[in-house]
Amino acid sequence: MVPEFLRLGVWDLLKGWTKRGDIDFDPRIALQLVNESALCVNRVRKKNSLGHQGFQLANGMGRLVTDEQVHMLLNNHTIEQATDLLVNLGHQRQLSGHYQGDIVAIDPHRIISSSQRVMAKKKKVPDAPSEKMLQTFFAVSAETGQPIMPPYLRQVCPLRAPLNIC
Repeated sequence: MVPEFLRLGVWDLLKGWTKRGDIDFDPRIALQLVNESALCVNRVRKKNSLGHQGFQLANGMGRLVTDEQVHMLLNNHTIEQATDLLVNLGHQRQLSGHYQGDIVAIDPHRIISSSQRVMAKKKKVPDAPSEKMLQTFFAVSAETGQPIMPPYLRQVCPLRAPLNIC
């Protein structure tokens, strides 16, 4: 991942998004979020599950960041700023030829949440008790299996011809 991120200029995009430099901590927190997403792993920080595999070193740190540190970083940015970052990352991947196919597969996921927000409770398994869950969707190229930017971002900022969504 690291060589590809360097080739795509992800570090520079993250520094620009956080408005921090090479020696600052915020771009490293953002890089950890990007890496977690790329690995499709949730709750990494809670379990510290990747801490013994050098994951924190790939983010330029000696440890994994805490949820509080991530929340502080995200609270300093608007949804529009995060969307712009996703669009820029998507442009870089598009220009690098990462999206070869025209068919998008939408993969739904329900992630258990411990949020204090009022949320609908759902069941992952029919005979299990209801729990607070986030309904999320991953979008991947059906032909290559590569994750792509969400379909609504393509409508806002199309990178090429419209995709077929299945």
